[in-house]
Amino acid sequence: MIFPHTGSADAVLDPTDTRRGGRVYDELVGHGVAGVPGREVFEALWPGVYDQVGAQFLVRVPGSGRVAGYASLHGFNFQARHGCCSLAADEAVLGPRGATDAHALTVNYAFSMWNLRKLYLWTLEEDPSALRRTGVEVRLEGSLPEYVLVGGTLRTARVFAVYRDAWERTGTGFVDGRVGRADPA
Repeated sequence: MIFPHTGSADAVLDPTDTRRGGRVYDELVGHGVAGVPGREVFEALWPGVYDQVGAQFLVRVPGSGRVAGYASLHGFNFQARHGCCSLAADEAVLGPRGATDAHALTVNYAFSMWNLRKLYLWTLEEDPSALRRTGVEVRLEGSLPEYVLVGGTLRTARVFAVYRDAWERTGTGFVDGRVGRADPA
């Protein structure tokens, strides 16, 4: 069984109201978060008007409660058993362990709450390093060249996926270790 953890020593997922696209960016800027992609990225890759949102979280620094990012689980297709994850976190505020924990907690939450076969992560990053640091296999499922206009330049969007079976083998142990339920991976 995958337990829906929402906090570790380095990151906390704090449930919040549903925000879509640019409103996520506006909220993060309002909290003083600087190390996240620009508004155009949120408008292109984050949930839109017609996406079903399952859960959204402010990513906070434990202890201080400072907002350092935002996570969204949305775009579900329950017949195909997949969903989407969007996560933006300021690693300069959270630190590498906090950014990794935020990704791990979000993916873990999705697999614990819904009967998903895989979870997609749409990003402009060439490699989702914070998620890879969990040790779980992260697959590049596709690339969309010139998909997002950022500051007048067309950028490639990449679609990565984490499969439930890989998460159950590696990710759950990582999360349990980070929240103190087992030895860290």
